[in-house]
Amino acid sequence: MLHAEFGALVAISTAVLFGVLYLFPALLAFWRERENRWLVLAVNLLFGASVLGWFFALYLATRSRAAAKEPPVSRTPVTPPQARPGAAPAPGPPRQAG
Repeated sequence: MLHAEFGALVAISTAVLFGVLYLFPALLAFWRERENRWLVLAVNLLFGASVLGWFFALYLATRSRAAAKEPPVSRTPVTPPQARPGAAPAPGPPRQAG
């Protein structure tokens, strides 16, 4: 009786381990909060049984984020050069008196 319970425990543990390994790319994408995590899950579920599909899902989960099209906005206020104490005036067209 004890042998049968041990065999069931081994079977369940093995199934859970293989399930986690099979879904590792999707789990990684969700853990890293990737924008494409649902795509990774779909690719992993549909094509993960093939080794190529599993590695493609892993690639999607681990690739670096795409660079933004616009440069990031600085949150530090920028003081114009002419407003700084002791700074030379900013170059520009000569001013006319008038």
